[in-house]
Amino acid sequence: MNRNDALRKQGILPPKPPDLADQFEEALQQAVQEAEANRLENLNLDELAELEDDEDDEFLEFYR
Repeated sequence: MNRNDALRKQGILPPKPPDLADQFEEALQQAVQEAEANRLENLNLDELAELEDDEDDEFLEFYR
């Protein structure tokens, strides 16, 4: 613990501002999760069938 941390603990210094890198990483992860969840939303039946075939092939290749 450095001197500034000790002063913050006693309330003499204000809390550290949040780390922007951590906030960016969290926002990026959330955006990726939302994109993954919504990726099937606007596909028609033919596109869904094609995607299913592609994913089956990728799955099988992964386990070969």
